[in-house]
Amino acid sequence: SLMNDAKQGVLASFAERTRTGDADAGTTDLHSWVKAYDQAAKAVEEANAITTEVRPDDDFLFELCWCVTKKAQVPAFAVFVKSKNTETGAEETIYVWSLEKFYSRLQAIRDVRSEMDEHGQAHVQEKLEMHPQKDPWREVGPVELQLLEEQMS
Repeated sequence: SLMNDAKQGVLASFAERTRTGDADAGTTDLHSWVKAYDQAAKAVEEANAITTEVRPDDDFLFELCWCVTKKAQVPAFAVFVKSKNTETGAEETIYVWSLEKFYSRLQAIRDVRSEMDEHGQAHVQEKLEMHPQKDPWREVGPVELQLLEEQMS
């Protein structure tokens, strides 16, 4: 799969940097990274599955990414939140979340799915439209919130 190919590429790059002395990382760091990667990849898959179930008309997609720097002992993770442009069909990154923020949002996404299971999809959609600041798929700052309130008035 694409995710496994990407993981192999990062592991090969990391191993090469360790071999050439560009990174001071031991086997424990590499094993920790692989474990964290596998956990994050499963969480991203879960978020995408729930998103398809709860928001079938939206084109949100989560993608696990990582950053490798010369000073980093192990690559750091981030999650890209993407949306498909309805006019061009191209995927656009709309947010970049730290892994910690993603896990927090994933819990909120799970809660929305549980609410949908209990009260139905129409109830959840209406609630998210009425309270966009509680939508775990979106970033709503003060300016966006004011604009949304003006649109609803």
